[in-house]
Amino acid sequence: MTTALIPRQTLAALVENHDKVTGLVAQAFKLLGEAQKLNTATLGGFSSYLLSERLRRFDLNDAEKSSTKTLEHIKEQHWHYAIKLTGIRNLMSSDDKARMDRMFENHKTPSFDLGNLASTLQGLAENQSEIFSAAISETHKALRLYAANYKTNSTFKVGDKVIINHCVEFSQYGDSVRWYLDDHRKHLLFDLDKVFHFLEGQGFPEYPGNFTTAIEAAMKEKATNCETSYFKAKWFKKGTIHIEFKSPALVKGFNRIAAEGSNELGNEV
Repeated sequence: MTTALIPRQTLAALVENHDKVTGLVAQAFKLLGEAQKLNTATLGGFSSYLLSERLRRFDLNDAEKSSTKTLEHIKEQHWHYAIKLTGIRNLMSSDDKARMDRMFENHKTPSFDLGNLASTLQGLAENQSEIFSAAISETHKALRLYAANYKTNSTFKVGDKVIINHCVEFSQYGDSVRWYLDDHRKHLLFDLDKVFHFLEGQGFPEYPGNFTTAIEAAMKEKATNCETSYFKAKWFKKGTIHIEFKSPALVKGFNRIAAEGSNELGNEV
């Protein structure tokens, strides 16, 4: 009955097309599965869902464009992973990290080949001290900027104590009291903690042993002060936070390196 409705030649072509389509799709999924396994074996959990996320947005009506975007994301994930392995990003200032992030956001990463990878990582390794000095200078400048309105602070150097304004927020509803760190100032406190860790050769301050986490943990307990290896902190309802430095030697090194990288500080430190 089917052959009476559809010519046999058309049936044969239909079956042939079906076999081609299913064969190509099966091959495509097999290759994608192999690619995902290899990608996960290389990057670990760093990019486990990269391919599945890209396929979710895959436009079969413009397969070439979708393929190009997917390959771009794979390349960027490999760059992210390679840079993460070096740990160099931990040394970077917020400005340097923002510049790197914009490179990824604008899809300006170079091709991921041995030459580019070796030269980029070698360049980062050779400039570690400059990268860290830039982070110190940026943190030093931000600390002086946000703390400039208080007599306790110096315009040119960090002393044994600083007061930072607009750093904390306070709210109270009945008996419920809540403290918060301002997001922007939180980055400054995190960078300050990072700089002091590296100055003493302690490496990157890992959660939960970092300064901002200690402050937020104290805030959850309704406390108004806390202490870490490098700092004593006390905060007030008007939004200020008082930070006392526990190591004069580290403060001296902090000021010295900041001065070496800045024309505006001159010999004041």
